[in-house]
Amino acid sequence: MERVIRRPRLADTVAGELRNEILNGTLQLGDRLAPQDVLIKRFDVGLPTIREALGILENEGLLVVRRGSVGGAIVQPPEADRVAYMTGLVLQANRAKLNEVTDALASFEPVCAGLCAGRSDRRDELVPNLAAVVAEQREYIGSNESGMTETSLRFHELIIDGCGNAAVALTVRSLFALWRAHMRAWATTAEPAGEYPDAGLQRDIVRAHERMCTAIDAGDVAEATRLATKHAARSHAHHLGEPSVGANAMVVCDVLR
Repeated sequence: MERVIRRPRLADTVAGELRNEILNGTLQLGDRLAPQDVLIKRFDVGLPTIREALGILENEGLLVVRRGSVGGAIVQPPEADRVAYMTGLVLQANRAKLNEVTDALASFEPVCAGLCAGRSDRRDELVPNLAAVVAEQREYIGSNESGMTETSLRFHELIIDGCGNAAVALTVRSLFALWRAHMRAWATTAEPAGEYPDAGLQRDIVRAHERMCTAIDAGDVAEATRLATKHAARSHAHHLGEPSVGANAMVVCDVLR
């Protein structure tokens, strides 16, 4: 039987070339695409094909198309937070629970901590940045719940972003963004209700971060991984205690908009 080879649609071809220019940096954030009449001449296609190609890229989130007399297509390269938002939509459509996100983080974030410890350049920026956040967090013990929450989140973001593997960082960061949104929402209700961790528990959190920082600084992959695993288990168990925002809560990504 003769195999039929399908030729790509013109709109897909045009979209593919423009997509490559966005992803390789030829077209950057905020750049305005050439007017449609210029694109028509460049690709030697009709207006419907150009409009379809721009629609493809707009649906992919790579362009923002503004209509009207001052309209045009504005370049919008992909960002990690948009990946997190789409991840949240898919998880919500599959009726995923928050504890499924935390279980995944408890598995993946320790991998990031181990990768951080294994980096030969960890003392150039990563360890000093981690130490600076821990020092700042120490100042908030018992006095500023918002500062304690935000510095704690920043510490974990540094661990994830500092792992040195772009694919791992992107995957884990998309999950962490959902947890971060939950943490911020939880903190706003826990503080006035008097349910925020007391000074003693806050000291335990800071000490856990200090130990992780020390293990990473020492290049001890096994210890950094162990400490991150232990810390994640305790932290997630504490913050999933309330039924209203606990393990049975659906993943909701409206807060990521």
